[in-house]
Amino acid sequence: MTGIIGIVLAVLTPQGGGCQPLRSLQPGSSPVISSSSATPATTTTPAITTEPPASTPSIAPPAVPSSADPHRSNAPQPPPSGGSGAITTRPLAPPEPPSPSYTAQPVRLDAKSWCEYGALDIETRAVEYHEVADGHSPGIDLIYDGCGDGATLTTKRTSGQALGRSSPSTTSAEQCRQDAQSQNTEAIQGVPAGQVLCMVTGEGGVARIVVTKLVQPYTEDGAPSLELEITYWATL
Repeated sequence: MTGIIGIVLAVLTPQGGGCQPLRSLQPGSSPVISSSSATPATTTTPAITTEPPASTPSIAPPAVPSSADPHRSNAPQPPPSGGSGAITTRPLAPPEPPSPSYTAQPVRLDAKSWCEYGALDIETRAVEYHEVADGHSPGIDLIYDGCGDGATLTTKRTSGQALGRSSPSTTSAEQCRQDAQSQNTEAIQGVPAGQVLCMVTGEGGVARIVVTKLVQPYTEDGAPSLELEITYWATL
């Protein structure tokens, strides 16, 4: 029986193949498997690649221009060489003097009879004539009173604030105001031709009054009439 199995295996095994002929099994022996012909399959475990967590992006400092000095201070820098660095200021021009409301306007104050007076409103140059017992308008600044000994210019019973003698050299409103206030008197008697007077009116204006001429009176006992030239500044 053993010989028959060996013959069958010999016939079925190809010649020159990669397989080795089986050896004849002896009765009572176990088959032997060659380790060179049977290689067990190897299972490959796939490799798991882990990437490191993304790092927080860093903020780069602002770039410094190449022309700038990183060590330069932020303090104000001195002016370039060659300049003084001083701020030149021009002195303020003095304010323009006020313009007069009117200039050298003629006004005549008559003494028509004894104890009659002329009342003058400087702002309007209007003249009123009244008996001594009569009243006059509230805007009157100056009275020419022919009652008594000689003619008198006065601010009594008027709204005029100041009246005083001045000089021909006084031509500005401010100078005239100062003269009126420093030489203030209620009455000026016996004014000659050429006399300059300054006054502050009831409305706060300034008048420069020049007595240009004395005119003979209408009657023997009356005061002379006065011809005046008035320059008036309503505001300073």
